[in-house]
Amino acid sequence: MKNLLAFVAFIAINITPVKAQDISGTYYVGEPNYDATLDHPWKRTYESVDIKYNSGNQTISLVYDKDQRAMSGSPTEYTLQAVKDGKIVFFKMGNIGHRSLANMTLLQIEPGIFVVDPATTVNTTCGDLKRPTKSNAPSKGGKVYPVEPLVREFILGKDKERIKYLCEHPVEYHDLVAKAVVLRCNLSSDAVAADKPKPAEGLTDSSLKTEVNTLIKNWAVAKKWPQSVSSSYISSKEWTDMMSNGRVIGREIHCVVIMSQNGVCQWKEFLVRQDYVKGSYGKSYVYGELPGAYKTDCK
Repeated sequence: MKNLLAFVAFIAINITPVKAQDISGTYYVGEPNYDATLDHPWKRTYESVDIKYNSGNQTISLVYDKDQRAMSGSPTEYTLQAVKDGKIVFFKMGNIGHRSLANMTLLQIEPGIFVVDPATTVNTTCGDLKRPTKSNAPSKGGKVYPVEPLVREFILGKDKERIKYLCEHPVEYHDLVAKAVVLRCNLSSDAVAADKPKPAEGLTDSSLKTEVNTLIKNWAVAKKWPQSVSSSYISSKEWTDMMSNGRVIGREIHCVVIMSQNGVCQWKEFLVRQDYVKGSYGKSYVYGELPGAYKTDCK
């Protein structure tokens, strides 16, 4: 994993901005993971697609069927700058029809080669990559059906021979996909983190801080987090009353936890609550965690 992340960091620095002519053109269709033992009710019959890239606004137009409206694609909010800088070529697709070739995304794995909806998942720290297997495909009535992009993938390439080679060399193909997926994840995570600065510390009550840290560590164990809790602090300046029908039912504070995995650290926000019963506040407990985990220094 360390070598993979180092490679990703290297190419992220050394890729130059892409030009319209580098991406635009006719792409042939291949299916590297095709498995004849699976029932493929949605098999595509397209042999090629035409792509036009606008380097001015980083958008593409993809024609997969002349009788259908062209698909459109653009980077996401958190990958736009990376695409502008030429660190990655990635598009989220629109104008999706029931017979469309690309369902959601196009990700370039090497110049002239795109993977359609890469069936690779990563955890929140952009590591521990997982590739789908035949065992992931659902079965019904004795038949096994792949659900795109769970098992099946398509690649688009300008060079037919290169597509044929990648279809016949799954290890090399999977390695290219993995590197591209990790790169996209890291670039997106960095952009999200820049947009979500870590809150400042609020309450500094040492006993409450110790209590909160223990509660969050126990929560992480109960939830079977793959990350370890490095530290936590209270970001609220004071307790906030929780009201229902005009009466106080409890109070809560926001807390920040720093977690680490594979040498990568992230922060996440929690709610700690105390219920108000019979004129007094009860014991503290973790009330829930807010969505999102954002990269941060491990210091």
